[in-house]
Amino acid sequence: YKRAFVDTPWEAQQESIAWLMLNSILPIYESWVVSLHDQVFTNVNGNISAGAMKNPITTAGGGIVAEINRLTATESQIIKDAYYSKYSVKKHRCFSKLNNLLICFRYFKQMRNCYMHNNSIANTDLIDRYNEFSSITLPADLNMSEIPEHYPPVLGDKIRLSLRGVIGFSQIVIQIMLTADAELLRSEYAEKELKQRLKAAFPNPIMISGNRDRAARQIKGIFKAAGYISPELSSLTQMTQFLIDNRIIYPVTL
Repeated sequence: YKRAFVDTPWEAQQESIAWLMLNSILPIYESWVVSLHDQVFTNVNGNISAGAMKNPITTAGGGIVAEINRLTATESQIIKDAYYSKYSVKKHRCFSKLNNLLICFRYFKQMRNCYMHNNSIANTDLIDRYNEFSSITLPADLNMSEIPEHYPPVLGDKIRLSLRGVIGFSQIVIQIMLTADAELLRSEYAEKELKQRLKAAFPNPIMISGNRDRAARQIKGIFKAAGYISPELSSLTQMTQFLIDNRIIYPVTL
């Protein structure tokens, strides 16, 4: 206890906490990408690239923006009408800044790699990632009030990590996930997932009311039962027909 909290300066304790946090934050995003592949965009349903989702645009092309554009090249009109208008205006959604967010992500990830696999010594990969990240000079380019605090690495020297910077980085990860999630939900592949969840919740068709107001409440309940938030019902007829076509509800005239 004395060695950890009395003999160790507070600055060193802060850095130790920062490394613990960074090692916990990165797997959250990486496991989320894996779950996207395993549960939604599988090998036979879009086959999302985990590598592309973790990288910005490179000289070889690709990256997260290109991957999202590929998966949403054909949209699901039903999901776009039902949900996209809600998710696309979320506070942390910033598709125009997504490439910059991944540049920041890749720098902090390489910091973690040096910490874990190179005895906390800066290597050439980290210097390359830092040079990319240092080109982002305005907080607005990351949709942030400040750029996450960081210390410029020196090749061959021990790297340093800022606790304030890691807390800021956690906000970067939140923005990446919310932005990617909002965009991917309008994909045709996401519609397949929606149908599967509805079928799992309602293996047999159910009856709904012929009264429009009551039917609207019932339809919202159907989507909630499948694990979704209440859909936008600006076109109740369109939503009702979708459920009829997929044998979730019996035919009804509203």
